[in-house]
Amino acid sequence: YKTPENHDDNYLEERTQQIDELVNWVKQKAGNAPLILGGDLNIGPGSPVWPTLLSKLSKFSQAPSTGACTFEHEAAASTCEYDHLIGSPHFKVIVGGRAFENTVDIDGTPQRVSDHFGWQTSFQLTSPQSSFVQKPTVR
Repeated sequence: YKTPENHDDNYLEERTQQIDELVNWVKQKAGNAPLILGGDLNIGPGSPVWPTLLSKLSKFSQAPSTGACTFEHEAAASTCEYDHLIGSPHFKVIVGGRAFENTVDIDGTPQRVSDHFGWQTSFQLTSPQSSFVQKPTVR
């Protein structure tokens, strides 16, 4: 996987293009319907492309960072919060935090269920009619 520390010269361009594709897909599939976007985005606070995602989904919200990593690896030096749940403006964030911290026993060996910790967030639907697609400003 690519991080800012081990990227090639195309890293920022590729990640920015992927963010554009994700945002366009979200807008195409959801329109103005309530939406919670979640997943391992492989970016987070500290990533040079994180501000790009936040600006393109500027009306979305997520639980504040707790500083708890969702992925721990020596190559993840600039950020370790790769897993996210982000709600459209229809939602209010109640609380969020890291999940899947317990191990499971597999043949006598404690193991985590994934290479990532999970992230959980409680959202409250506040306005089913809210719009998150930014309308052009007329000047």
